[in-house]
Amino acid sequence: MNKKPLLFFVIVLMMACATACNISRQPAPKPTRIEPSRRPTRDIFVDKSTTKPTLSPTASPEIIKPEIMTDSNYPPIVYTKDDNIYAYYPELGHFVQVTDRRAEAENSNFVGYANSHVSPDGRFVAFDKQHTGTVIISSLETGQEWSLSVDDPLDRYSKTVIGWDKNNLLYLARKIVREVDQDASSEESFVKVIYRYDLRDDTLSYYTELPVVETVDGLWTTVKGLSESGRYIAYTVRKTYEVGSNQILLDAETGQIQEVSNHGLFQISNKEDRIAFASMARFEENRNIYVAVRDIDASDAVWYIDNFDLENTIWGNPYWSYDDRYLLISQSNYDDVYSEFDDPSLWSTKWCPEMLIIDTQNPGKAAVYLTTSFSEDALWGFGGWSPSDHRLVLIQQIMPMTGLQDLEAKLWLFDFSENTVLLIDQGTFIVDADW
Repeated sequence: MNKKPLLFFVIVLMMACATACNISRQPAPKPTRIEPSRRPTRDIFVDKSTTKPTLSPTASPEIIKPEIMTDSNYPPIVYTKDDNIYAYYPELGHFVQVTDRRAEAENSNFVGYANSHVSPDGRFVAFDKQHTGTVIISSLETGQEWSLSVDDPLDRYSKTVIGWDKNNLLYLARKIVREVDQDASSEESFVKVIYRYDLRDDTLSYYTELPVVETVDGLWTTVKGLSESGRYIAYTVRKTYEVGSNQILLDAETGQIQEVSNHGLFQISNKEDRIAFASMARFEENRNIYVAVRDIDASDAVWYIDNFDLENTIWGNPYWSYDDRYLLISQSNYDDVYSEFDDPSLWSTKWCPEMLIIDTQNPGKAAVYLTTSFSEDALWGFGGWSPSDHRLVLIQQIMPMTGLQDLEAKLWLFDFSENTVLLIDQGTFIVDADW
């Protein structure tokens, strides 16, 4: 009798048993990683600009339809990789490359495309054409493009995309330079004016201006978020040469502003009734910065997400799920972020070593850590929550051994309810995403 097959069978059985025993000792199963079945396929998109007087006209060549038909009612995940914009349809497994920066190589000031935002109906993606002051809107159904740029002597870097509201109106921020002292032209402050663009009738209209708390030389405002209806705008105000900034919430209907905090990021809930933000209010207790939640009307009732047995830790970067039940937050230890600074309020950063989920309907429930099982030395950033379920996209930036030119990044689709994660794409410099 040939004993080799029997011996081989015994070895395989022992390995399987050892693996099963090892899994049973784990406190929680690791996410199942699923590799993508196909790589991105490039599609050709061409320019077609509007003839409205508020926009800069360009040529209108024949429209070329994409090779991949995006027959899906579900919005795609859009993201920036290698200075180009991509769209991924999770229900179809299809990729679309929206831009090709090589076509702009003759323009020495042009770097690439970034800051992509998908419309709620999934039909359009808007993004910045870097260092040109131009916003591009591209149809994911036909490949048609609209170019939004304004010729204004007071305009600096022109427009940048903020996002879409639930009615598919696009919001843009224009950076305007205004002289504080008419007798001292070198003193400037940067003021943001918000515009709305309606694709249905091709109109660009003034919406509001971001108030500054004080008028000083070199004041800098940056838009950080937009509520579902567009009523509330989250932004920061800081001096050009200073670290740290004031986090401000603007009610565009009433013009009222609230100073939410002096560091980190805060986000407005989708129902527009609450905000979540990083708070130093209890820092002296155990040198922790917690995420706090309160009503949007600036009430004194604040809930701190503090059910952690840790010290010297920063929790921040809160993001609400589509139904406002879950919050994604980041976690960093002092040794992980800017340890040379004594003031933790200066340590606000988008990229953190841990990402976790908080169930706001069950405050005492333990957090779900999403990124602990990944062995790579990496930092994580938020991409986007699904607009209709509890999946979300995270960006993983693996720290290089040498310069940033070797920065490897991966785009992951997490389903923490099913304990699975899908690798969507990988490359260099995946820096933003939206869903």
